[in-house]
Amino acid sequence: MDAEIITKENTLPVPATDKQVAMTPAGLLEIAVTQGADLDKLEKLMDLQERWDANEAKKAYVHAMSGFHSESINLIKDKDNSQYKSKYVSKGNLVKTACPFLSKYGLSHRFDITQEGDAITVSCILTHEMGHSEKVSMKGQPDKSGAKNPIQQIKSTKTYLEIATFESITGLASSDTLDDDGNASGKPVELITSNQVADIGSLMQEVKGNGSQFCKYFKIDSVENLPAGSYQKAVSMLEAKREK
Repeated sequence: MDAEIITKENTLPVPATDKQVAMTPAGLLEIAVTQGADLDKLEKLMDLQERWDANEAKKAYVHAMSGFHSESINLIKDKDNSQYKSKYVSKGNLVKTACPFLSKYGLSHRFDITQEGDAITVSCILTHEMGHSEKVSMKGQPDKSGAKNPIQQIKSTKTYLEIATFESITGLASSDTLDDDGNASGKPVELITSNQVADIGSLMQEVKGNGSQFCKYFKIDSVENLPAGSYQKAVSMLEAKREK
């Protein structure tokens, strides 16, 4: 007697054979084709297969990112910011350091750049070899600091946003090789958390603080790179400004 495979939409008779068909959308599709199912049923099974593949690809992406984050990746700030008298990681150093680890887990990245008026939007897309992709986008105005020409202003903002989006989607953060006290321990500086970054941003907005002066004081290129040990001091300074 023939076995039966029951789906939500229909019941397909399955001939008794020695070959075991996997109970997956692909297996059901193979059975449907063998049994001469009509086009409507085949299309529904193909849609189910696409959703199955997408879910498997997403699980593979999550698994790959878990492996990537288990690696010890130390991004060293290799460039000097003369305006704020601080250091930052260059795009070349960032990509060169991280990409071998991304490739190890079947991951690759690319940037998508658009401009509407003065608004420059950069998206970093991280893709797994099975096809699942995720992206982070950030927007900014041309960097008019210093004596840059219009093209250099755009390039400066583009490069900064590429670094920021790459770090964000990979979960990486650059650091110095010294700790807060300047002791040559060889350990990277622990940075504030994303929630603390948001808290400082909100507090700075409330007290109408100057972001450039804040970064210059702490010798950092962005709030995200504030050492964890300086968080309470930063909050106290901003709260003191509120009281004035």
